[in-house]
Amino acid sequence: MDQVEGEVHSAGPFTAHGTLLLTCVLPTSCPSDGQRELLDLEMPTHSTVWALRLLAWSQAAGHSATPSIYQLNSPHHFRLLYRKGPTWYEILEDRQTLASLGAVRYWKSLGLEKGLIHLEPQPKETRSSQDFWDGLTNLVGLDVRSRVSSQQSELSWARRMFAVVRQADVQGRDGRAFAME
Repeated sequence: MDQVEGEVHSAGPFTAHGTLLLTCVLPTSCPSDGQRELLDLEMPTHSTVWALRLLAWSQAAGHSATPSIYQLNSPHHFRLLYRKGPTWYEILEDRQTLASLGAVRYWKSLGLEKGLIHLEPQPKETRSSQDFWDGLTNLVGLDVRSRVSSQQSELSWARRMFAVVRQADVQGRDGRAFAME
């Protein structure tokens, strides 16, 4: 992934027409060289993350060497990730505009010509996660997963707020003292 990031550099991710230039790294590989497939997109800055997700998905389904992965799944089966230094971040809020993303501000501060977004499959649900949701369903008396999926934006906001606190806590603690506890 570092090789791809080295290719994307220069003046800024915005064009004179008010659009954002992006390179999406797809989860599929080129059959000829085994490298991850790349998809270049140009999106209006007032577009939402959901519009980006849909455009990337439809373009990948039409131009990928293995389109079946996109045709058999929906855009929600993949995460949008970007890299800020050594740390990976997920773009969670589908209703957020592209111009207001922290990733875009970061790319602009670096003077990058194009932003770089990775489409990665959602992690598989673990057995302990399934047990948790089943237990919660039994306690509450209704299937919480269906409620959560219908309120995706509120859940995304809550996840983002918890993640910020957790990341600050992890980065601020003394690793040696933490390991000794």
